[in-house]
Parts: sequence; C-alpha cells; structure tokens
Amino acid sequence: YLRRISNQKKKQEMKPILRNPYRILGLLAGASAREQDRQVKRLRQLIDAEQEIPVDFSFPELRDLDRTIETVNEASSRLNLDADKLAAALFWFTFDNPITDEAAFDALKEGDSETAIDIWRRLAYAADSESYQQVTKKNASAFHNLSTAYLAEYGLDADTLSLKLLFLESDSFLDFKSKITDETYHISKIDAQLVFLNTLAAELDDPWQLIEYLSDLEFEAKDEYLNRFIQKPIQSIEDKIEQAKNKRNAEKNNALKAGQKLWKECKDELEKLESLL
Repeated sequence: YLRRISNQKKKQEMKPILRNPYRILGLLAGASAREQDRQVKRLRQLIDAEQEIPVDFSFPELRDLDRTIETVNEASSRLNLDADKLAAALFWFTFDNPITDEAAFDALKEGDSETAIDIWRRLAYAADSESYQQVTKKNASAFHNLSTAYLAEYGLDADTLSLKLLFLESDSFLDFKSKITDETYHISKIDAQLVFLNTLAAELDDPWQLIEYLSDLEFEAKDEYLNRFIQKPIQSIEDKIEQAKNKRNAEKNNALKAGQKLWKECKDELEKLESLL
C-alpha cells in the first residue's frame, strides 16, 4: 500500500498545509503563546543573522519552505485569534501520544514520511487494514495527523476525508479544541467540519471532486454542507434560465438558439446535481 501511494504524483499544492502558519513558525498545533513568542524571536534572530535554522516542526520533507522576517511575522499574526488558530490547526499536526507521535515526528524531521505514515496507520486502522478503529484518546491524534500527512503527500481522496471527519466527529475533538484555543472560545463539531470542508474546497480546481468523495461518507455536517454547496449551481442555472427567457422574449425568432445555448451551458451542472441529489 505504501509503495503504491508513494509512487503517486503529488496532485495539488495544499496551501492550508504547506503554507500553514504553524509550519512557517516550526511549531506543532497547540503550542502555547509563550512557545510561539519564543520561537518567533528565535527565528527573527537567526534569519537576521543569516544563520541556518535548526531542524524544527516545519518538516521540509513536505516541501521546501522559504522563511523570511516578513513570512514569520505574518504567520504569527495569523495565530492571534482563536478562530484562526483552530482553522490552521485543522490542517497541521498535533502531539498527543508521546510514544507514537514523537516517533512519527522524528521520522518526518529526517524526511521519512513513509515511516511516519505507517506509525499512524497502525493506530488508525484495524488489523485487516481495510476498516478504521474507533477513535479514542489514545489514537485520536493518529487520525488527525494521518489525514494531514495524506493530504500533504498524496492529495485529496475519500480515505483522507474519512480520517479527518471521524476525528472531528469524536469526543476527542473537544480535547483538541481546548488545546488549541482559549476556554472561552466555543465551536460545535458541525461548525468545525464546515470550516475544514470550506477551506479545503477553496483550494480545489474543481470543488465537485470533494462532493464526489463526500457523497459516500456519513458525518454530522453533511446535509448542511451539501445544501450550501448545491445552492451555487442551482442559482447559476436559474440565472441562465432567466437570461434565456429575456432573450426569447426580446427576439422570438432566436428562441431555439437561446434554448440550445441554455441547455449547453447548464448540462454539466444539471448532471452533477442529478448525481448528488
């Protein structure tokens, strides 16, 4: 399995991961404000002195990272608000299991993503490697981290989405939120799922690819997300219908031409809606 997926070409640069503010700062999601301030000062000093930055949690294996004073300052500013911290954390790694997570991160630092993935797979998947374990405190970070690693290394697929959504559906998400944000910040599991999916969709050349994968999955925010998503093509079709009506009324001799154009422009959207609904 690992040989098969390692031979796949990286499909698309996932900016929420590769340009994640936690990655730019070389921190894991959930780092304290004190850790963040200390790391920002350290990076500024090293960059200003043109010294090599020691190995941290930026994981160059994922892709090269060009850090400057400007990008470090920007990354730090993107982690001021709790909502922004959580949004960034959904697409970055977290540390919860000292035994497995530490070993996986050591492997990533050495550029060995396959070993890291294998470590997390052993916790997330059942013995048959075809079904998932139940999400528990012991393996919750494996679900989250494995999904992030898959998305960064191999792009989007149903497996990647399943892992992340199972994590966000579990009670462990509440522990995750408490670790990332202040105790006064509140967000439901459904809203967290919507944040993740909306951010992901914005990065895709064809958001319908995401819908195709989601159609076979079950999660709390599914109906709400799909309803929001399909409103755009429905509105687009209705607008085109109205335009065709106006053209038909203005020039009755061109009614057939207007109808043919309407069908041609709406055919793909209608087929996608039909497959979804």
